[in-house]
Amino acid sequence: MRESPRTSGGLPDVVEPYAVHVLPATTPWRASCGPIGLTVTVGAFRKDITEAALDNHQCDELLGIVGRAMLKLNLAATQQKG
Repeated sequence: MRESPRTSGGLPDVVEPYAVHVLPATTPWRASCGPIGLTVTVGAFRKDITEAALDNHQCDELLGIVGRAMLKLNLAATQQKG
């Protein structure tokens, strides 16, 4: 059963039994966190940031940091195009 959606650093979270994901509506990236670690996916590229089991508190902290950094990178890329 899914828990109700939360936010991490102002970004919506999807909470599943084994992982927490941050999914912005306008960019093709995802940050996932849980018992198998922290992973960032951009398009087809996937990078495992950690391989250590992380609890919900650790995921909340790390996903907020990663989410804000990815949004800043996306904004910078958008500004360069314009």
